Amino acid sequence: MLLRTTVQSFGDKISVTVTLDQAGKKNVTLVNRENQGSRQELIGLEDRAFNALVGALLIQETREELARTGRPTDNADAYDAYLQGRNVLRGRRDAANLKSALAFFETAIKSDPQFALALTGRADACLLMYDATRNASWVEQAQLAAQAAEGYKPDLPEVHSSLGSVYQYQGKFPEAISELKQAVAMLPNSDECLRRLGVAYSRSGQQQLAIDTLQKAIGKNPYLWLNRNFLGQVYKNSGQYDKALEEYHEVTRLEPNLPTGFVNMGVVHLLQGKWSECIPEFEQAIRFDPKPLYYSNRGVAYFYTGHYAEAAKDFEVAVKNNPNDAGYRVNLGDAYRAAGQTAQAAANYDAAIKLAAKTLEVNPNNLDALHNQAIAYAKTGNTNTALRLIQRARKIDAKDTELMYHEATIYALANRTADAVASLKEALQNHYSLDIVNHDPELAALRSTPQCQSLLQAFANQPVK
Repeated sequence: MLLRTTVQSFGDKISVTVTLDQAGKKNVTLVNRENQGSRQELIGLEDRAFNALVGALLIQETREELARTGRPTDNADAYDAYLQGRNVLRGRRDAANLKSALAFFETAIKSDPQFALALTGRADACLLMYDATRNASWVEQAQLAAQAAEGYKPDLPEVHSSLGSVYQYQGKFPEAISELKQAVAMLPNSDECLRRLGVAYSRSGQQQLAIDTLQKAIGKNPYLWLNRNFLGQVYKNSGQYDKALEEYHEVTRLEPNLPTGFVNMGVVHLLQGKWSECIPEFEQAIRFDPKPLYYSNRGVAYFYTGHYAEAAKDFEVAVKNNPNDAGYRVNLGDAYRAAGQTAQAAANYDAAIKLAAKTLEVNPNNLDALHNQAIAYAKTGNTNTALRLIQRARKIDAKDTELMYHEATIYALANRTADAVASLKEALQNHYSLDIVNHDPELAALRSTPQCQSLLQAFANQPVK
């Protein structure tokens, strides 16, 4: 079967032409229908095109399928606003674009308060706003919107998908995976449903399932940068750097005007200790979009190359523009600590502990919050609490190389040399950067021990993966 759809616009008029051909020996045209109407009749035109296809294929829809394929709203303005909001979310996900998407979804909901798809759009945008701001109220708003959508249309796959994403952000991984599996069962060809399920697997520490599911998402839609980007993240977190770079390179090819691919390639090159490659990539991302994250990433590169003043300046920019991110506070504390500014370092570690605690109230299993709080506690002398937190994180995801390295750092700060060397060995076996180990000022004392020197020598001649 070959399906072709053509949409033409003439002023206020729209023409939708659907052609369905049966290929092969018969080579028969089953449907060739044109429907015309005004822009306000777009939903009705879609209905007529869909009904023509169903009729030609002699499909007998079940009651559940009829419910899912029914008209999402009778309000053309609401539908148009919803589509515009979804389109915005497919592009750059900065605060300005997210606010624009929210405005479109609010317009749609105002036009039709029971429009479930618009409510799922609002839920998704709220979660992305939480990513940008770390303000817990956005997760609460997302939950309310997703639950409202469930109240109106509980059988929609988009509703299951949004609920699953909310549960994931709250650290309720079994519930998240259950909802997202239902969405995939309803829409097995949806790359979005598969992508969300893959991300939930990854956040719950099930990395191989995450890789398999995200590869399926790419198979359904190899042209959407988000699918490639999330697969790259899973590869990066599991130390498969070459595969991560392949995916991030695809992101830059698909979306050359987005900074995401460039900054993520920079992160991988940083983890490989390739300073001359990662710093230009971070600078390119900053030229595209001066996000706090990109300044922080460049600051990390400066830090590991011993340029503490430059690192502190970049971390200060990141903190100024996003004061609610615990990771930026830890980084700034590290730069001050390395430069001997102990009071300023302690103040930032204390802020990081409090900010991470707020994130953990939303999601007790948030790995970033757990390791940031652990590192901050360790560097203020509370290594027992730090070890409890990092071990809790490692139970969630035992294969995350960053967590292995943080555990080694905390053991080193606690003067537990044997444990530190064991965790460091595990990180290096999973392709963590030997260059970072050799340049990290926190490990200076550990590197001077015979046990660590022997370990580093053993890995010195191994190629970076």
